[in-house]
Amino acid sequence: MDEARERLPSILRGFASHSRCAAVPVGPYRRAQGVILSIEEYEDLLAAKEERGRARAALEALASVRAEGKEPTPAFAADLQSAIAGEFTTEDLVARTLKRYQDG
Repeated sequence: MDEARERLPSILRGFASHSRCAAVPVGPYRRAQGVILSIEEYEDLLAAKEERGRARAALEALASVRAEGKEPTPAFAADLQSAIAGEFTTEDLVARTLKRYQDG
């Protein structure tokens, strides 16, 4: 930890000058117990985690539909991909689906 503490100013300067710096493992006796990341890298990790959660929920919904012997329409499948990508919310997906069935 002393090494990480000594290197911290240098690590932070690196983040300031290069926002996409590599993650820096820290821990006692050179055994990583944590990681220092730039804010950009941290935000990217959070976004990827959120997208994986949306994809998992979408797969579960599709499995439920298919378990009932049905297939999603191409329009719904496209909307689902957009929701997974974070282009709109689950609530938006439901509203779009309901509107499509009310209109059609």
